[in-house]
Amino acid sequence: MGSRTNKVYNQMKNVLILFGCASHRQGPRAISQAHSLGLNVILVDTQDNVENLSANAPQNIQIYTVSSKDYDACFPLIKSLCTTFPVIGIYTFEEYSVETCSRLCATLGFINNPTAAILRIRNKNSCRQILSENGLPQPELHIFNNLQQACYCLQTQPTGGGDWILKPIDASGSQGVSRITNNGIHQLHTAFSRLTSTQQEGFIIEKFIIGKEFSLEGFFHYGEPIFQGITEKALKPGSSFVEDMHIFPAELPIETRNDVFAVAKKALHCVGLMFGHFHLEFWISDCQIIIGEIHSRPGGDYIHLLTEVVTGIPTYAAVFQQYIESASCHEPAPTITHRCAAAVKYFDAPEGELIAIYGIADLQKKNQIILTEITVKPGEILPPCTESGKRVGCVVVREESSDKAKHTAMEMAAYVHFDIL
Repeated sequence: MGSRTNKVYNQMKNVLILFGCASHRQGPRAISQAHSLGLNVILVDTQDNVENLSANAPQNIQIYTVSSKDYDACFPLIKSLCTTFPVIGIYTFEEYSVETCSRLCATLGFINNPTAAILRIRNKNSCRQILSENGLPQPELHIFNNLQQACYCLQTQPTGGGDWILKPIDASGSQGVSRITNNGIHQLHTAFSRLTSTQQEGFIIEKFIIGKEFSLEGFFHYGEPIFQGITEKALKPGSSFVEDMHIFPAELPIETRNDVFAVAKKALHCVGLMFGHFHLEFWISDCQIIIGEIHSRPGGDYIHLLTEVVTGIPTYAAVFQQYIESASCHEPAPTITHRCAAAVKYFDAPEGELIAIYGIADLQKKNQIILTEITVKPGEILPPCTESGKRVGCVVVREESSDKAKHTAMEMAAYVHFDIL
C-alpha cells in the first residue's frame, strides 16, 4: 500500500474516504462533488482499479492501494488513515465493497447502514424471505448447493408451470443469470456451467416473472428515503438478461408511481436500510409490484448520471452533505422535479475479431449527446454478450421527454458500427 503523491497534506480537514471507488464512470464525479462541499478525499482501492482510473483521476487527492477489498485486508490501512487524518466518513458506490464499507464504519464509529442489513440484501434468498414475511409479494424460490438437487427439483415440477431463473445468491450485473424454459434439464446444466465454482456451491432458482421491469432510484436524507424517480429498462435479445437500455424517468401513471413508492418505503424499512443511496429493481406484473433486488448504492449503467441530469441533484453530494451537517441543523430534503429526460443505450456488436469501429466521431457532434463510451479496441476478440461486463460501449442522451430520449438513444446507437472479421 502506498500514496500516489508525495505532497504533504498537513492541513487536511473533513476527510472522506472513498472506498472501492476507483471507477472512471463514477469516481471523478464523486471526488468533484466531495470537493464542492469542502471535503478532502482519500481514495482506497486495489492496484488494478487505481491504474484503470489513473487517466481520469483528479491530481489533488491521496490514493492508497490494498491487496483486496476484504475487511481483514483493508482494516489496518483504514484504521491508520483514521488515526492520521480527521476522517468523518467512509463511503462506497461499488456493489462488492458495500459489505466491507459497512463493517469498517461499524468498527470505526462512522455513519452507514447496519452490516446485518447489507448482508440481508446481498443474499437474494434472505432478502426474498424477509420481504415475503412482511407481506410483499415475491416469486417462488428454491435454494441449492449442487446441480443434482436442482435437477431433481425441476424434474418434479408440473409441466406448463412457467419458466425459471437461475442466479447466484449474491452477484450483480446479470452475471450468472439464465432463463430455463419448460423445466429444461439441458438448459439447467448450461446455466449451472455459467456460475463460478464458488457460486455453484450456493445458488437459487426462482419463478420467472412475466411483467415489465423497472428500477427505483433514490437516497436517504437523514433516514428518510427520497425517491428521485423510476427507470424503465430494456434487455438485449437472448436468455442472459443483459440490460441494453435505461430511460429516466419512466412514463408511468402517477397512481402507479405512488404505489411503487409505498412498496419501496416498506421494503427499505423491513430490510433495515437507512443511509446512503438505494437502487431497487422491481417488476409490474398483473398490477402487482414485485421487488426483485435491493442495492445500497446508486444505480449502475450510468443511471447515476441520468438521475443527476434530469433532477439537477448531484448524485454523491446529496449523501456527502450528511457527513458534515448535524441531524438537528441540516438542509431540508430536496424537492424532486424532472426538468428533462435522459437515456443510455448500449451498442450492439457481433462476436468475433474486431477490425474497426465507425461512426463514433460523428456521434459525438450531436447536440443531444451527454457522453459516449467505447470499451473495446480493434484487435480484440468480442465474446457473446452474456453479462453486462461484456458489452462494448454506450451512448447517453438528453431530450425533452422520456419517449423522445428513448428513440434518440436508439437512433444514436445505430450510428456506430463494429466491423468484425
